[in-house]
Amino acid sequence: DLEPFEFVRTIAVARILMPKSFVRLSAGREKMNEQLQALCFFAGANSIFYGEKLLTTSNPETHADRLLFEKLGINALQVETTVADSLPVAKKTLWKDAMAV
Repeated sequence: DLEPFEFVRTIAVARILMPKSFVRLSAGREKMNEQLQALCFFAGANSIFYGEKLLTTSNPETHADRLLFEKLGINALQVETTVADSLPVAKKTLWKDAMAV
């Protein structure tokens, strides 16, 4: 486990070394308070998994994410991609989870 500031520093270093990359906050985010998530976003995290549940791990509720983004002035980029009819999840819409600050 990383200490919170070491975690934030790791995100900043990742974005400095790989400026075009997506640095995603994922599992365990529901255990982070708003302040730590804000520091992560401002350090360079620019992607999240959005929705109440990953495969086996809980995620913050979608309305909580929207409220946090509003507080921080973050605008989520919503890019629609239709899924081919032959797939089991046919006609569903997938959302790209990148964010613009």
